[in-house]
Formats: sequence, structure tokens, C-alpha cells
Amino acid sequence: MRGRGKLSLPLLAVSADRGSIPDMAVPLRAVAQQVYGETITDCGHFIPDEQPEKLADILTRFFTRQREAIAEALP
Repeated sequence: MRGRGKLSLPLLAVSADRGSIPDMAVPLRAVAQQVYGETITDCGHFIPDEQPEKLADILTRFFTRQREAIAEALP
């Protein structure tokens, strides 16, 4: 992938405030144009186990926004 430019598809970077990478969006911005970052509070490394409802909400909002953007771009 290196040398071909940044990814153009939207990426969601989910971090945990007590995880090993406090802001996962930062390193992904080096390889992608559209990075959306979310940080879950009161959470460690195992996000799906520790905060499943918050993660589900973040994923739902992200995919809903993407679906709406695609619908708006269609003729």
C-alpha cells in the first residue's frame, strides 16, 4: 500500500480511555484520508467485552452516517 497514496474509504478508529493506544485515529490518519475517531470511556483493552453497548452505538452511528452519505451521492 505504501507509495500508492492514502486509502479513500472511511475508517472508524475506536479507542478506549484505558487501552494501550489512547487515540487510534492518530496513527490511521497516516494511511487514510477519512478517519473518524471515537474514544470509549471507562474501558480498557477489550472494548467488546467491557463496553458492548457503547461500541454497538458507535458502530451503528458510523454505518448510518456512511449509508446516508452514499444515498445522498446517488443520482
